[in-house]
Amino acid sequence: MLFNKYHAIKLSVLADKMDSLPHGRFCYQQGKKIVCVTKDRNRPEVSYTNNRKYVVTSKKGREYAPLIREYVVCKEQYDKLMAEWNRCYKCPPPRYDMEKVRQERRARLNGEFFRNVKCANSRDEMHTIEFEGLYLRSKNELIAAQAFKELGLEFKYEPILRLSGGRTLSPDFAVYFEELDLCVLVEIYGMTESGDYVSGMAGKIKDYTNASLWPDLDIVHVAVPGKNNFDKETLKRRLIGAVEAAVPDFDMETDMETDREIS
Repeated sequence: MLFNKYHAIKLSVLADKMDSLPHGRFCYQQGKKIVCVTKDRNRPEVSYTNNRKYVVTSKKGREYAPLIREYVVCKEQYDKLMAEWNRCYKCPPPRYDMEKVRQERRARLNGEFFRNVKCANSRDEMHTIEFEGLYLRSKNELIAAQAFKELGLEFKYEPILRLSGGRTLSPDFAVYFEELDLCVLVEIYGMTESGDYVSGMAGKIKDYTNASLWPDLDIVHVAVPGKNNFDKETLKRRLIGAVEAAVPDFDMETDMETDREIS
């Protein structure tokens, strides 16, 4: 369900991470667990044709084992995403300069905001649905929290936004995308069959816009048409769509390195 731009971003982040790590794998020889290092950017003598093998309990083995373990996890994730890309597209994925993407992204809120924002996280008669230590107000919020977890995203519930003049706004969620150092707010409106509620919803959307928090970029507004109509997959698409809207359009590297494969 990844969009192509976000899909390529995740691949770029993993590729960057693998480039920073020594490459290798684990195996067993004569009953001993071995770490095989096939490439190390800090040691030019280690290459696919001249690799090194160490018992994991040896001094070098203890040094390399956690790094190779991290590399193996990254490569498994990369290969899975790459297989999905090849099933969907006929062209190779672009390679993003992630530092440039993070510097030039269009959205307003970042990781610093996400880490520092305070949350209400009330536990009262209005917050009766428990989800991993949080007490939510509605089934719709529970579905949203489950969607964020399925996407592997960190989130906060009922963050408190302090505006000029001492006013505050409190959307339902703040969701963090580590790859882009990006925070996207989510506000869920669940009583859209009520005229008074819709009027209040319109006023709240206006408040967010006046605070320069733009719909489907800084904040995703989700209006649920009646009971039992909140679609989790639609929320995921809307959220990732906001992330893609934040990514600037500029020329990207298109040549992917081919020497990442383990021989």
